[in-house]
Amino acid sequence: MNFTSVEYFLMLEHERSFSRAAERLNISQQTLSGHIAGVEKELGCRLFLRHIPLELTYAGEVFLQYARRIHRDDVDLRQTMLEIRQERKGRLTIGIASTRGRTVLPDIIAAYQKKWPHISIVIREMDNEAAPELVLSGEVDLAVAAFSGSAGAPLVLTDFYTEELILLMQPELYVARFLLRRLDSRHILLKDKRDFSLFADCPLLVSPEGDITGRFIRKLIRVSGISPEIKVESSNIETLLELCARGVGACLTPVNLAKAVFTKAQFEQMIQVHFAGGAACRICFASLRERSKWKMSQDFIETARMV
Repeated sequence: MNFTSVEYFLMLEHERSFSRAAERLNISQQTLSGHIAGVEKELGCRLFLRHIPLELTYAGEVFLQYARRIHRDDVDLRQTMLEIRQERKGRLTIGIASTRGRTVLPDIIAAYQKKWPHISIVIREMDNEAAPELVLSGEVDLAVAAFSGSAGAPLVLTDFYTEELILLMQPELYVARFLLRRLDSRHILLKDKRDFSLFADCPLLVSPEGDITGRFIRKLIRVSGISPEIKVESSNIETLLELCARGVGACLTPVNLAKAVFTKAQFEQMIQVHFAGGAACRICFASLRERSKWKMSQDFIETARMV
């Protein structure tokens, strides 16, 4: 067994198909089958049930945990050796939600590449709640995500920035629900979370409860004692914001993500509900403790915070 065979096993476990895994690895199915058969022979256990899609056996489930650790150690070893030799080479995998990535990554990567021109950046799009598991499994080196608490070993969190949360809706929806003839202001400040009861009859577009915005909107609903209509639930904030622009409902969103989806004119014409005392997401970098010491990771975080 070698590092290559472990890498092939992990790709096959991810794809659950010999043809797709071989294509991703840029090898033949025969080569992939040979490596997997060799590992199974060495271990004396079948790792996969050969039906469609492939399924891990119990032995495969156990081996998966060791394979992830072996792969992490292999990546760590190679990067550490490169840095010892003072070669600014390698690959850095960043996990981030698609809209947040479109908002913050282009300027950061452009600045980072000037310092590390031979580092290959891989962007892995993910849901916010998937961040800890992807870091722990070694699938991403750095995750950029919203965290409400503190991490424990082996995760390390480094503060990045804070996203303000606001509730957005079309003026037509606001006027219709509040039976108004005209708008005095497009900015509304709720001084107390219980004041959210004003929106009892307003249809909502919400993220899942596992997402920070999803948890916050549900907390507002509980505290204010209302039962608003949930029109749409989705983990894709861009979809929710597009529906919000069409007047389907009101959407709680980080300000900078909304500005990335809407033009300046579209954003400024929306009704914006702010919360006294602030409603915010804490955005952090998350990494494995050993990978947080990589020079290329440290410099990426430093560059991001400067940009």
